[in-house]
Amino acid sequence: MTIKGSEGSLAKIDIPVNNRNSTDIKGFVESNGYISMEAVNYSENVRSKEKGWIEIPNLGKNRSAMAPHPATLQNEDLGENGPHLVYHFHNFSKGKAEIEFLVSPTLDFKNSGGLEFAFSIDGNEPQRLNIHKDTKDTWASSVSNYITRVNADINLEAGNHILRIWPIDPGVVLQKIVIKTGEVKPSYLGPPESGRVRE
Repeated sequence: MTIKGSEGSLAKIDIPVNNRNSTDIKGFVESNGYISMEAVNYSENVRSKEKGWIEIPNLGKNRSAMAPHPATLQNEDLGENGPHLVYHFHNFSKGKAEIEFLVSPTLDFKNSGGLEFAFSIDGNEPQRLNIHKDTKDTWASSVSNYITRVNADINLEAGNHILRIWPIDPGVVLQKIVIKTGEVKPSYLGPPESGRVRE
């Protein structure tokens, strides 16, 4: 694209365009260096014996949030039959990326060294994350922002992927998931939700 300025000056701007066939794409789609998914917009909510994630309406910075149920839940079944959320997404870039889980701030009320949940991409071994240890946020910043950001490094090939998230400890309230494939500028609400190709 070329923009004409004052006195005939010209500026050339390169605009990347991914004009892909949507029949090859499933779920949330990468754009502007990220894939952003509201927790309540899952593809599937797998429950086991009435245990799993439930929606808490109007809780969170944007819409609603997902919380373990019952409130006393202690889950160690990190398999495909255990309680978990499923998200489909598609990325165009490949290589190192960062996945960021935005959870509601809470104290380690179990006094166990931190509350945990687990995630897996494409059926790989589930990775446990501690919302009190796997974060750069302090208690003060978490409360003032009403968000604790929990981060992990991942590696992605281009294409369709399946993200699974298991509850482990009660009190882990999930608001949003952001997969950063490029530079994402910081913002109070996080990047807006990505476009989605319905499954």
